[in-house]
Amino acid sequence: MAFCSPQFLIFFILVCGLNFVLKNPVRKYLLLFASLVFIGWFNLYTLGAVVFFSGFTFIIAARVTGDKNAFIFYFGLLVNCLAIVLFNYLLASDGLVIFSLNAVDFSVNALLLLVGLSFYNLQHVAYLVDVRRKRIPPEKNFLDFLLISAYFPKFISGPLTLYQQLRPQINWPAPQQINLGQGFNRMVLGFFKKMVLADRLAPSVASVFDYNDELPGITVMSAAILFTIQLYFDFSGYSDIAIGASKMLGIDLPENFDFPLRARSVTEFWRKWHRSLIHFFTTYIFYPVSFRYRRYKKHAAAIAVILTFFVSALWHGIGFTFMMWALCHMVYLLFELYVGNTSGASPGRLKRLVSAALILILVSFSNIFFRSTSSAACMHLLSRLFNFDFFPENWAVEVLAPIAVGGHQADLFNLVATFFFLCLTVLFERKIFEYASTSRFRPVITFLFILLIFVFGVFGNSQRFIYMQF
Repeated sequence: MAFCSPQFLIFFILVCGLNFVLKNPVRKYLLLFASLVFIGWFNLYTLGAVVFFSGFTFIIAARVTGDKNAFIFYFGLLVNCLAIVLFNYLLASDGLVIFSLNAVDFSVNALLLLVGLSFYNLQHVAYLVDVRRKRIPPEKNFLDFLLISAYFPKFISGPLTLYQQLRPQINWPAPQQINLGQGFNRMVLGFFKKMVLADRLAPSVASVFDYNDELPGITVMSAAILFTIQLYFDFSGYSDIAIGASKMLGIDLPENFDFPLRARSVTEFWRKWHRSLIHFFTTYIFYPVSFRYRRYKKHAAAIAVILTFFVSALWHGIGFTFMMWALCHMVYLLFELYVGNTSGASPGRLKRLVSAALILILVSFSNIFFRSTSSAACMHLLSRLFNFDFFPENWAVEVLAPIAVGGHQADLFNLVATFFFLCLTVLFERKIFEYASTSRFRPVITFLFILLIFVFGVFGNSQRFIYMQF
C-alpha cells in the first residue's frame, strides 16, 4: 500500500475519520490495528517479523537493567543488528526469495521482501540502549509498545522515531481541526515533491545510470547532480507525507530535512540531511566514540567519523559501491575537520551560492557510487567522468538527448517543464515549507498544488520511494 496509491488514500481517509471521532483508549487501538493492516498489505512476512521482533525486544528490555544481565542486553542487540543486515539483502524477484549483496534496485517493479524493517530494528536498538542506560523505563504494555514500533506513517522509511518521542503522544486526545489543516497541507506538498519533481527526474537519471553508453563526463556529472536532487525530493516528499499524515492523526513526528541543498559545507549538509537517522548515528555511535577517545582531541572526532560512516555504509548495503560512497564522505568530513570548510563567517550572497554549488557537486560525485547498480556500472561511469572527453563535440546529441530521454519535441517539453518546477521549488522552498506547515488553510494555493499534481504528476508508472529499499 504505497503512499501514492489510491488504496492508501482510501485507507487513510477511513482511519483518519474514525480517529477524529474516537477517544482513547479506543483511538490508540484503532491506530494499532491500522498499522498492522498497513504492514500486512505489503506482505504477511513483514507483519510476522514485526510482531516477532516487537515481542522479542519487549521481553529482552524487561531484563536488561541489572548489572548481571549484560549478556541478555548484548544478545538483544545482536539479534536486532543481524536482522537489519539480513533484511537489507532479501529480495523478492519473480516469485523467488533471493539473498543479494548488491540489493539496490532502482527499477519500478522491484519490491523488497521485508520492506521497512531496517528502520524498524534501528528503533529497537536505540530502545534497548536507552533502557540499559536507564534513560527510559521499559514499557510494560506490549500493545502500546507494538503501536510505537509499528506506527504506520513512519514505518517504511521513517522519520526514525525513538520510543520516548512517541510514548507520551499515544495517549493524547483526538486531534483538533488545526491538526487536519496542517497535516493536509504537508501531505499535498509531499505528493507534489514526489510525483511532479522526483518521478519526473527519474527517467533522466536512469537513462545515464542504467545503460553502458559512451557518454561524455559532463553528462555523467549532470546526471549525478540530478540524482542528488531527485533523491532529496523523493525522500523529503515521503517525509512530508508521513509527517502530514501523522499530524492529521494527532501525533507529531520529527522533521527529517532542513533545506540541505543550501548547505555550505559537508558537515552542514549532514546536519540538514535525513536528520532523524543522523541523530541516531550521532547519539549512539559518534558521541560515545568521541567521548571514549576524547584524550586524542580532533583525532577522536576523526575516529568517530570513520566508524559512523562505516556503519552507515553497512546499513545501506554490503558492497564496493556503498563503501566508496562512505569513503567519499569520510574524506570530505576529515578535510573539513583538519583543514576547514567553505562556510566561513557571514559570507556574502555570491560566496554562499558558490559554496552551496561546490557542496552539491561533491555530494553528487559520491552519489555516483550510491546510485550505481553494480561495481562494473560504477567503474564505467567513473571512466567516462575522468577521461579527455569530458566536454562533448555535439551537446544536443551527447548531453541534451540522454538527459531528455530521447531528445524529441515531447521529451524536451517534459524536461523544460520539470526544470521549471524544480527551479521554482528550490528558489522558494522556504516559503513553500512555511505555507505547508501553517495551520491556516488557503484553498487557492492548495488547489493550485493539487492541480499541478494531476496535470504534471507521474501516475501510471510512478516510481516507488527510493528509501523503501534500505
